[in-house]
Amino acid sequence: PRRDAATEIFPPRLAASVAKPLGLILVTLYTGVGAVLSVIWGANLMSPSTMMGSNLGAEEIGGFIVLLLGILCASATYGLWALLLWGYSVTRVIYIVSIPLGFLALLADRTGGNIFLQLVGIGLAIWILVYLTKPEIKELFRA
Repeated sequence: PRRDAATEIFPPRLAASVAKPLGLILVTLYTGVGAVLSVIWGANLMSPSTMMGSNLGAEEIGGFIVLLLGILCASATYGLWALLLWGYSVTRVIYIVSIPLGFLALLADRTGGNIFLQLVGIGLAIWILVYLTKPEIKELFRA
């Protein structure tokens, strides 16, 4: 059967009835945890003065961007869990973009903790992208 926009967002089949590989479950959980942390961090960076219409500083703008990224990751998490093609695509874009951003973060902050976190994040992003290109994983999103 052909999918239209409505059935793509609200699929007629229950994704819970489809057996998901452990790797896909882990990618979904990692993306979901990233979404929650990004929303919390982004909201924390945005000061109350932002809501009062005062001049926006770099921290508030950065917080807004991180908040939007968290919302995007949350939607990707839903799309992955529901095995929706757009969730697969959004997830790939998120991790493709995160690799160069990780390298930029390495240049911006050369403390030991940041170097470790960025290298782990870059490595996980590469692993996720390779994993998502496996034929048996791609097929789950085309069913």
